[in-house]
Amino acid sequence: MITVDVIGQVVTVAAGHRDTMSLKLIPGCRYNKARDVWTVPFGLTALACLGDFPGAQYTDGAVARFGELAQWADRQAARRDATDPIEGREFLYPFQAAGVRFIAAGKRVLVADEMGTGKTVQTLVAIDQVDAYPLLVVCPNSLKHNWAKEVEQWTDATPVVVEGTAAQRKKLIAEMAGQENLVAIINYESLVKHTKQASFGNTVLTDEQKAEKDLNDIQWQAVVVDEAHRIKSPKAHSTRAVWGVSRDAEYRVALTGTPVVNNPDDLWSILHFLIPEEQNARARFRDMWCHVVPGYHGGLENLGLREGAPRRQLDVILKPMVIRRTKGEVLPDLPEKILTNRLVPISGKQRTVYNQLVSDMMAEVHGGILVATDPLTLLGRLRYAASATPVVDDDGNVLSLDTPSNKLSEIKDIIAESDGPLVVYGESRKLMELIEAELPEDLRIGVITGAIPARARQGFVDMFQAGDLDVMLATTGAGAEGITLTAASRMVVVQESWSNVANKQAHDRIHRIGQDRGTEIITLITEGTVDVAVHQATVEKEDQLQSLVRDPEWFIAAIRGDL
Repeated sequence: MITVDVIGQVVTVAAGHRDTMSLKLIPGCRYNKARDVWTVPFGLTALACLGDFPGAQYTDGAVARFGELAQWADRQAARRDATDPIEGREFLYPFQAAGVRFIAAGKRVLVADEMGTGKTVQTLVAIDQVDAYPLLVVCPNSLKHNWAKEVEQWTDATPVVVEGTAAQRKKLIAEMAGQENLVAIINYESLVKHTKQASFGNTVLTDEQKAEKDLNDIQWQAVVVDEAHRIKSPKAHSTRAVWGVSRDAEYRVALTGTPVVNNPDDLWSILHFLIPEEQNARARFRDMWCHVVPGYHGGLENLGLREGAPRRQLDVILKPMVIRRTKGEVLPDLPEKILTNRLVPISGKQRTVYNQLVSDMMAEVHGGILVATDPLTLLGRLRYAASATPVVDDDGNVLSLDTPSNKLSEIKDIIAESDGPLVVYGESRKLMELIEAELPEDLRIGVITGAIPARARQGFVDMFQAGDLDVMLATTGAGAEGITLTAASRMVVVQESWSNVANKQAHDRIHRIGQDRGTEIITLITEGTVDVAVHQATVEKEDQLQSLVRDPEWFIAAIRGDL
């Protein structure tokens, strides 16, 4: 039997030895030896795990506090359906009005709406409603100027994009002190350099990582993390920088259309950003709800939620914190998205190069000999050869791609048959550069790759949306998140990513709010090559790349295009 009391923001639990193991499983639960009690931060995790603990006795104060929290959680969950217009914000869709209320009242929330539903506008309006400034926005580098544009459009706040050299960034941050209605926008990589990182597990922080930095000097009222699936790894510097900079923020909002990319650990990392006091240890989260086994390469592997785990408890935590709506649910008038696969033949010199790589792991190409030293390198070389002809330097490194290129020929045919703007996505920057160089000179072309500065990328997006460009070329790494390209209703995926998440992100650049025509996504697949395996992996198993080297038969079939 245990006795539960609530004092301030701490739950105290007096318990006997029989209940020790059960209490040890509860995230955030610790034993206070001096007082001979267990303590748990008061919040949704305590409500879920202690609210109906078998055989527990609750003080009158605990009953009252847990009852109030449960009522708030029910009201918060109900806000998903509160679609009445918000005064002064009539431009919002009804479901966006619900999202604004959910964010403003929840304070620590994960907005997991499907890509293309307007998570940015919901977040900015909610922060503006509660006047939670200064606001720090952490986002991919390619989205910084898009966020600045959205801030100017939907709020009266002043956006400051943190960019430039280290000295320039430092100066910008120093000038932020005391600014009213400030929205600072910084990319993940720069955040790491200007923030004290939080610790995780047995990770040892260097003195430089421990030191207070520029962004720690500002008392952020709100921190928004865009494309929050990027903080799924708790060991990553960017993840721990996000945890560190948000430690005192009252409002914390995570935005991602794909909150769980591979396993529930991805979700824990986001929860630790939102409610670190309650979800303070990944091991507790795993022990409570997950099926964990020894990993293939050592360590532990999370296989998903454990059968028989107390899912109701997890629901109690997540329902007031997570809002998720799909485009089909909230945008029934959004035009249909049609997915089309085109098998593209490969012949001549390009086929010769591909076959030589398959048989000998080397091939004669422009500039010398292209060599693959291991299976994963071979896959990369084959992906190049399935799209174009590699050009190498004296050391066998791929410098660029050249003709003949079956993908380039197909793109030219699609442009000729199209009667409007076209978007082209691919994994390889080299392939995008080849296409740009070889398309007719009279075409107005925009390019979004890692080699293009963030401000220029946003400029290309604005020009495309204004009708000033005919073709937009983008890599999935630089252009699959957060931008809008609805001026086009047709997209060509010239080279798929191994990650189905990245492919879907790319698709939703044209299939989102603002699209008023039926959209067509054409995926080019080179016949009899590794392209077939990539497409199958994205459909059936997104992490196939990591496992295929363990299966020689699958690997051989993949590179020969026999799947």
